[in-house]
Amino acid sequence: MKRAIVLFLSLLIYYTSSAQISVTTDERVELTSAVFRLAGIPEYTDGEVASYNVAIDEYFERYKDNALFEYIRKLRNEDRLGYASVAASAFYITIQNGEVNIDPSRDISELTGKGKQWASDKKFRKYVRLLNDFYQESNFTQFYNVQSQTYAEQIDKAGSLFDNINGEWFANFYDVEFVAPKVYIALGNGKHNYFVNGLDGSYDIVLGAKRYYLIDTLLPVIIHEICHKYSNPITDAMYSDIDEAFATFLSDSDIATRLANIGYRDTKTVAIEWFTNLCTVMYLQDNVPLLAGYHAAKLRDNGFIWLPATIKSMEEFCANRDLYPTLSSYAPKIVQCINDFGSNYSEYKMAYLNSNPQVVEVTPTDLQALINNNGEVKVTFSKPMMIYAYTLGIPQNVAEGYIKVPMHTEKEPYWSDDTTFVFYVDISSFDSEAKYVIELQSEGFMTSDYTHLKDSYIIYF
Repeated sequence: MKRAIVLFLSLLIYYTSSAQISVTTDERVELTSAVFRLAGIPEYTDGEVASYNVAIDEYFERYKDNALFEYIRKLRNEDRLGYASVAASAFYITIQNGEVNIDPSRDISELTGKGKQWASDKKFRKYVRLLNDFYQESNFTQFYNVQSQTYAEQIDKAGSLFDNINGEWFANFYDVEFVAPKVYIALGNGKHNYFVNGLDGSYDIVLGAKRYYLIDTLLPVIIHEICHKYSNPITDAMYSDIDEAFATFLSDSDIATRLANIGYRDTKTVAIEWFTNLCTVMYLQDNVPLLAGYHAAKLRDNGFIWLPATIKSMEEFCANRDLYPTLSSYAPKIVQCINDFGSNYSEYKMAYLNSNPQVVEVTPTDLQALINNNGEVKVTFSKPMMIYAYTLGIPQNVAEGYIKVPMHTEKEPYWSDDTTFVFYVDISSFDSEAKYVIELQSEGFMTSDYTHLKDSYIIYF
C-alpha cells in the first residue's frame, strides 16, 4: 500500500520571464553516443528509449568488430574516458560531405591535455580518424535519417519543459546577462546529462532522452546544467581555497563511493558539481519551493553531505544582496563555510549518520493482542515525520514461513500525530497457523527535511 506525494507544480511555479531555449537533435551527438554504447561503455548503455537501443544494436551488429570500439575501450581503460568528456567531444567534430573531421573552429586543447580524460591531441585525432572510418563504413547517416520520426517525437515531448525557465532569475542571482542554451536531446546518451561550453559565450546542454519527461524529476536537471554556465567560473576562482576540504571529503571511502556512483571521482569535479547543485537548489527555492527540499535531500544522500550547511550560508547571500551585490563578492563566506565543514568533518559526518529517524516502538505485534485491538497497529518514531507520506510493502527477503499480513481494505493508514503512524490489518482473515510480516519501506517514511529511515523496518507478527 502506498500513498504518493503529489506535487502540484503548476500551481507553485512563479516565473517573471521565460527563456527562449531551442531543443533539437544532432547527428554528431547521436554518432558519438552510439559508438560508445556499441563499445560497451556503461554510462552509454542504459538509454531509456528501449526501441532506439534495439535499433542501434541491430543496425550496427555487423560492425561490432570495427577497430574503433577496441580503441574506445583502450581509452576507457587507460584514461577513464567517459561521461561528460565523451559528450563534449561531439561538439569538436563536424560531419560534412559524408566525412567526420575535427571542427577547425574549435581548439581541441580545450578538450585534451593534462588532467583531462582525452589525454592528448594525438589520441583524440586518432579517435576521430577511426570514427570517420566507422561513419563511412556503416553508412551512419542512413541510420540517422531513418530515425528522424523518433527524434521528432522526443523533441516534441521534451520541448514543454523549457517553456517557463526563469531567465530573469539567473540574471539577478549571478548578476549577468542570461544566455539561453541550445539543448540537444540525445537518445543514445544513456540517463546522463551534460553541460558543454561553446564559442563566444554560448553553451549547450546534452539531455539524455527519457521515457517520461516529468517536471519534478527533470526541471532540477535542466536548471543544474544551465547553472554550470555561470557557476563554473566562480568555482574555478574559489577552488585553490577549498581544495583541501574536498580532499578531506573524498578521503572518506563512504562518501567517495557514493559520489563515484554518480560519476564524480576527483576533487575538482566534486567541487564544481557541489557549487552547481547549490545554485540549483537556490533556484528551486525561489521558483518551485516544494521541490527544493526534496532535491537537496537527494543530493545530500548521494554524497554531498555538506550541501545543507552551504544552503544555509547561501540563504544569507540571498537575504543581503545590498551587502553582497554579486555572488563573487559573497564567495569568501562560502569558502569559510566549506573549510569549516572540512576542518570539523568527523563531527559533521557523525551528525549526518545519526540524523535518520528510527522506529522506537510497534504495538501490538502479538497476534492475540492485535485481535483484541481490532487490528490497529501503532508505530512510534524517534523524530517528527512528514505526515502525508508512507510506503508499506513486503520485504524482498522475508523470513521463512512468513506471509504478508492482510491489510484492512476499509480503514486507511494515517498519522495520528507527527511521530505516530497507524495502520489496520484485517483480523477476519487471520490464519491461526500463519506467521505474518509487513515492511515499513525506508523511502516512504521521512522527516520534514527528507531524511528517510536508514533501512526499511520489518514488523513480524
